[in-house]
Amino acid sequence: MKKIIALCSRFLFIFLAVLIALPGLAGRAQASAQEYVPDLTPVQEYGDYSYKVYTDGTVEIVDYNGQEADVMIPSELGGERVTVIGSEAFAYYEMSSLTIPEGVDVSGRAFEYCKITEALNLPAGVAIGVRAFEYAELPKTVFIPEGAVLEGDCFSYCENLERLFVEPSSVIKGSAFSYSEDLRTLFCAPGSKFADRAFEYCYRLTAVVLCGDVKLDGKPFSYCRSARVFHEDEIQYAIEVERALGLQGKRGETDKQPGSEGRNSGMRIGEEAALKIALDDAGLTQKQVRDIDVELERNHSSEHYEVDFEQGVYEYEYRIEAFSGEILSAKRARD
Repeated sequence: MKKIIALCSRFLFIFLAVLIALPGLAGRAQASAQEYVPDLTPVQEYGDYSYKVYTDGTVEIVDYNGQEADVMIPSELGGERVTVIGSEAFAYYEMSSLTIPEGVDVSGRAFEYCKITEALNLPAGVAIGVRAFEYAELPKTVFIPEGAVLEGDCFSYCENLERLFVEPSSVIKGSAFSYSEDLRTLFCAPGSKFADRAFEYCYRLTAVVLCGDVKLDGKPFSYCRSARVFHEDEIQYAIEVERALGLQGKRGETDKQPGSEGRNSGMRIGEEAALKIALDDAGLTQKQVRDIDVELERNHSSEHYEVDFEQGVYEYEYRIEAFSGEILSAKRARD
């Protein structure tokens, strides 16, 4: 009799446990079913573009079937205003230039592994998703527009990008440019913000110029072994932008030289920055040295600064690449 009672009690316990667990299991099953509901939104075609119109008003480009070298993303397709470029829509595509109109954002992976040789034109306030341009080959100079928000890894592992301008109020989140190893110079406008690890492992990053009030959280330049940070006033950013765009006329050492228009699309780091790079490498300060001489030298293929100074019984001679700030040579000899 005791065995029967014990057996009945055991079955009753199991039965109650199942009753208690059923609502939770049903809830998880329902959530799982909702998570994997397939997207049945029909794909529409307009010219070279495939797109979807969602019930929330989002119009997403899902594929591009054209062969244009200069790609200009349309602001409308089939009478619908485009709001976002979808994942992998332009993955692996090669183009000379890319222009995205105002009001169009970029989803994650939209341009991964693509190649843009001449110009990347982004609109003010653009939101760029995770890994949007990961492993892309970019132009040597890129402008991040005012008010842009860049998610993590959106430009990670990019190639060819050497000079980057970040406009006011832009937000660069963690790892946005990580491992973009060709990046050498970075100019930051007042009001721009950089998260921790935003440029981590950019091994060739040499000059970081912070113009005015720039907010840095944590260590945005972690593992950038050669990076040196320079602080300038707000006006300097506008000057450097003009130099990069080729809009500035004669201004001392930045004068254009015959035949330099196609090559000189970036900006020189300036005499003061070149001197600081040399002094930092020598482990000295400007107050410790004498007979300072900094001159810009040009030839048909390159430009560099000759930086000379003396300290004690020693004479120092440096050659500093004019655009990247890379130390080309360094000598110390007894005077």
